[in-house]
Parts: sequence; structure tokens; C-alpha cells
Amino acid sequence: AALAHSLSTQLLQVPGAAVVSFMPAHELVDLFHKTLLLVHPARYEAFGMVVVEAAALSPPAIVDSGGQIGATDILPAPTHVFEASMDEDGAGLAEALRSLLPELARAEAE
Repeated sequence: AALAHSLSTQLLQVPGAAVVSFMPAHELVDLFHKTLLLVHPARYEAFGMVVVEAAALSPPAIVDSGGQIGATDILPAPTHVFEASMDEDGAGLAEALRSLLPELARAEAE
């Protein structure tokens, strides 16, 4: 819970960022069409379906570099999956976001 709170706090400092939990499928599709990057903070997930769903609708995902998310085995890096340290203070994620978001925004504008 502490990690989730810390990462949420860090994410909400990014202009335009949103932190969401469960959403109905039709809302998720709309959200993914507006999303530059999905942050998937789980350390371990057998598959990570939301990472694949995001990739199917465009936005790449950023996952914990110290974890294991099964979906990353089938998605090409770095076009669909990026890795960052999801440490408790959020510094690794913040650094990755500062680097990735401007690049993704430029690519989307082209």
C-alpha cells in the first residue's frame, strides 16, 4: 500500500497524468486512445493483460525493472514496453517519466 501511494503521488505531479483503478471495458478503450504511456507498477504478474490491451490500442507501458510481468516476453521493447525502477520513493519512475514523456509526446504529434 505504501508503494502504491508513493507512486500515485509521484504520478499525479506529472501534468495530464491520471491514476485509475478498475474501469469498465468501454471506458478503458476510450482512456487508452488518449494515453501516452501506461504505468504498470506491479512487481509480479503472471501475464499482465492490461499491458497487452494498452499495446493493442497504442500506448506503450512502463513496468518495474525489478519485477516480472509475463506480457513483456511477447511485446517488443522499447516500442511497447519500457522498464524503470519502481522504488518506494518513486525516484526511478519519476526519472523515467521525465525522459520518456516528452519523446512520446513528440512522436504522437508527428
